[in-house]
Amino acid sequence: RMYRDVVTLYRTTLKRNPDAWMPHNNLGTILSAQGQKQEAIEHFRAAIRGKPNYFNGYLNLGMTLADTGQLPEAFVHLHKAIDLNPDSVDAHRGLGDALTNAGREAEAVNVYQAALALRPDDPLTLNNLGAALTTISRLPQAIAHLQKAVRLKPDYAEARGNLGNALVRSGNLPEGI
Repeated sequence: RMYRDVVTLYRTTLKRNPDAWMPHNNLGTILSAQGQKQEAIEHFRAAIRGKPNYFNGYLNLGMTLADTGQLPEAFVHLHKAIDLNPDSVDAHRGLGDALTNAGREAEAVNVYQAALALRPDDPLTLNNLGAALTTISRLPQAIAHLQKAVRLKPDYAEARGNLGNALVRSGNLPEGI
């Protein structure tokens, strides 16, 4: 019965060993994906208690806190994730996304640029950087990044929408449409 599915396995494991950091993180990841963000946050906190310098725990906690609008605390954990693994594109992008959600696009641009320095052809980061640049009216740069994202991933609908928006805002209505 304890192996019927992965959630049951992790819950059973945690009943027997409540300090096991890996099942806490793994269960938190599953719960977060299922929209059970608050319970996921508690599991990510437990993972960090069990393994204090656990990069994935800080990253997952920070991103889930940001998803739930708990931005000040999200920033703390995302910065810790970057401190633990400065070469993580996901950690930089997560911090950039949290800054964008807080309306701090100018700061987000710098963080996204750091992520692109690590992986220049990451369509997700190119899209998020382009969207942030559009918001702060740096349209030629935004368009260049968004065009690259679409070139790299032609079926990336969000990047295409952001590119259209940037083109329209730059006065190029026909191409934007």
